[in-house]
Amino acid sequence: MKSNKINIEILWEYFYKIILLIMIASIIEYFLILNGFVSLRTINTSGGYFLSGIFSMMHGLENGDPHYRFYASFMEPGTLAMYLIPMIIYTFLKKRYYSLVIFAFAMYLTDSLGGFISVALAIPLLIYYRSNKKNAFISLILLLLTTALLIFSFKNEFLERYEQKGNSASIREENFTQMINNLPELLSNYPFGIPLSENTEQAMANSLRFGFNFTPGNAYNLGGIFAFIGYITVLLLSLWYATTSLLKRTVSSNIEQIAIISTICLIPFIFQRATVWDSNIFSLLIAPFIISFLSSKKVRR
Repeated sequence: MKSNKINIEILWEYFYKIILLIMIASIIEYFLILNGFVSLRTINTSGGYFLSGIFSMMHGLENGDPHYRFYASFMEPGTLAMYLIPMIIYTFLKKRYYSLVIFAFAMYLTDSLGGFISVALAIPLLIYYRSNKKNAFISLILLLLTTALLIFSFKNEFLERYEQKGNSASIREENFTQMINNLPELLSNYPFGIPLSENTEQAMANSLRFGFNFTPGNAYNLGGIFAFIGYITVLLLSLWYATTSLLKRTVSSNIEQIAIISTICLIPFIFQRATVWDSNIFSLLIAPFIISFLSSKKVRR
């Protein structure tokens, strides 16, 4: 960034084209698999039994059939849904509606509750950005009304789907509460992180380990208190940048608008799995905007 060697708009375009190609190939293969035109090979992992095609993978059922949820080439449908969120926002603001249909259909096939919640978050934010920029009060009222309408319309459905998650939902809740409850003992016994294990079974034998779903907690597992504070700091800075920029609406670039809305909509995923913040996607596509934001604050002081 200091040498002006990074072109964020081109990087977003690369990301868009790669995800689009993956989705097209994987959706075609998905229907070929379900209709028996593609043979699958078995992959046995510590995380379960999977079936692999050419471009994609699927969870394997006990009878050997593939599960209906859409994985594409990602480890979980929820992970795929997380990466689809920025692309849905990107294609909407860039007016690439054919691609938007493909990404929206892929999101539907994931059947990811976290993905659907993030889409519900994105809708009022996109409307807010597309509303009259000359009257901030009216735009804010429109944002609140749209949010309230979505909550009223889909609250029961989201709650019902969450209850249907069963163990999956309770494990995520436990990961969060155990992290909070165990923090004093963790600081005393493992201030620099919990020792690594060879497999998940050995890792979970430690009574202080609380799983891998709550990502700030997972940062503590791997790097201790400094990693935990660092991770929380990055999340808070990201949210500060996004909410401040959203409310001021001084951003004229479509790409930065995409980064702002994506940041807010991706926050729910910190309670589910490794997130965009753990990847080079954040470093290359979102972090440069945050760095510029923080630099502008420093200059003003």
